[in-house]
Amino acid sequence: MGGLKVGEIIRELRGRNGISQETLADVCGISMQAVSKWENGQCYPDITFLPVLAEYFQVSTDYLLMGRRNEGAADETVREEENRRIADMLKDETKENILYILQYWNGKIIGRENRGRGGTGNEEAVRIAFDEEFRELKKGLKVEIWGSAEIVADGIVADIEAGGNVNCGDVEGDIKAGGSVCCTGIAGDVRAGSDVDCSDIGGDATAGCSIKCRDIAGDAKAGVSITCQAVRGEMAGGADGKS
Repeated sequence: MGGLKVGEIIRELRGRNGISQETLADVCGISMQAVSKWENGQCYPDITFLPVLAEYFQVSTDYLLMGRRNEGAADETVREEENRRIADMLKDETKENILYILQYWNGKIIGRENRGRGGTGNEEAVRIAFDEEFRELKKGLKVEIWGSAEIVADGIVADIEAGGNVNCGDVEGDIKAGGSVCCTGIAGDVRAGSDVDCSDIGGDATAGCSIKCRDIAGDAKAGVSITCQAVRGEMAGGADGKS
């Protein structure tokens, strides 16, 4: 055991991923002092902790024990294991006719339970631009982001759900965004955590802050204000509602 560098490797992985000793201690169910002793070479982790640490840092147990000398082989093993895990997860949690975009944060997949809510709240939004081929896909497709994303697209024939902002041209479907929605026209409903700024909306519009548009065919509800030429359904604005 004298030649092992487990503590150094744990310290390096923890620093690389921005993890505190306290957080790692909570993951393992031990004291922060125990983690400090690992990293200072005063003792080694119990063998039962190796699989826990390997899964948490998304490396193999061989890498934890051997370090950089086997990093390439370890990374390949991790990729294979991760691919199998993703395949199993998608098999259980996904449906046909939905385009899923998965985001990693700190070596982990942001789960489906965080879709439309900005993931954990710490990760940065991923900017996604869809090309002409995507815009020609059949109607009925839905784009679902697991985590936080900013979608930039034009002429989408699909429903879109994102944890961040949605900036686009025309969308022939519904939009749900954790941030703001700024589009030319939306054929369906739109729900935004922040502002909605569109030309025409074919369904209902709901915004955490303000709605600014030309015409809403359905109802309009905003936490702060509504500024539109016409709202054909019911209207409810927080501090200021204008039509």
